[in-house]
Amino acid sequence: MTTRLFSAVLWMAAASISLFITLGNVALVKFSQEAEQSLAEADLQRDIFASDSFASGPTRWHSHCLSEGLRSQKDLRLRQLDLLYGHESLQQTQRRLQEDHDFLLNYLRCNPSDANAWLGAAMIMKTMNNDADVTMKYLTFSKFYAPGDASIARTRLEILKTVSPRLKAEYQDLFLENPASDTQSAQPGG
Repeated sequence: MTTRLFSAVLWMAAASISLFITLGNVALVKFSQEAEQSLAEADLQRDIFASDSFASGPTRWHSHCLSEGLRSQKDLRLRQLDLLYGHESLQQTQRRLQEDHDFLLNYLRCNPSDANAWLGAAMIMKTMNNDADVTMKYLTFSKFYAPGDASIARTRLEILKTVSPRLKAEYQDLFLENPASDTQSAQPGG
């Protein structure tokens, strides 16, 4: 009798845990969808320092440089661009690409060693103009600031595969990195 009662209690506990996990997963998916929808609708152009009327533009930018909000806004802008790319009119897409490119250049004045931001600027510029030499400059900075990062190296190579033939021919030195060997050398005994 005690064994059956223990088994029934154990079974009910397992069923309850399974139900809570399922409900938690459903809530997490719903939260993720709502967050993506909010991000797609967010106006990331708004100047959060505009309420400070006595501060000049350079002072606001310097304050912004020192905040963690700038890094967060970079990530939000790139994620929003990823969410909305191809779902807007061509004119809106071009405007958004230009705004995000300008933002990244300003961001990189504050954080020049952010290899991911250089990579983001390269992706945006390649999308805007597949034959722009500045794309290769951005990739070079990305390689300079993250020479051993295999993930960034793979993304660089993906971008390099899709640039114009002229850029491929003129910047062959950027193709010399091998992200697979970087990963192997980072592993113990590799």
